[in-house]
Amino acid sequence: MSVSTNKQIGLRGRRQGLSILYQMVLVLAVLAAAAAVSLAASWSGPVQAKSVPATHVVEIRQFKFFPATLTVKRGDRIEFKNLGVAPHTATAQGWDSGNLARGQTWTLTAGETGTFEYICAYHPAMKGRLIVR
Repeated sequence: MSVSTNKQIGLRGRRQGLSILYQMVLVLAVLAAAAAVSLAASWSGPVQAKSVPATHVVEIRQFKFFPATLTVKRGDRIEFKNLGVAPHTATAQGWDSGNLARGQTWTLTAGETGTFEYICAYHPAMKGRLIVR
């Protein structure tokens, strides 16, 4: 009888050991699930790099703006560069480069969205268009 009692005690001990192991696994699973839910709730998606403003060049030569039409993003910089022999301007409603002698540049930062028609104040036949998106 003592042999069967030892076997019964051994089986009970193993069952209790397995029961504790199952309880530990269950607790770890619950903790992992809670951590996953917490992480998912605080995650706002992939991090997007801030776009760096681009610099665009409008050349003034042969009494024309090159390119005649330029599309940029808000925040981009537009550099007007006079490569012609005569002085020129880049003049629109709201902004004006002032006099640009040969070799001079002037930079405009596109701050407002819209379409802006501009001219050379000295040579009004010179026309350009800036589109800011």
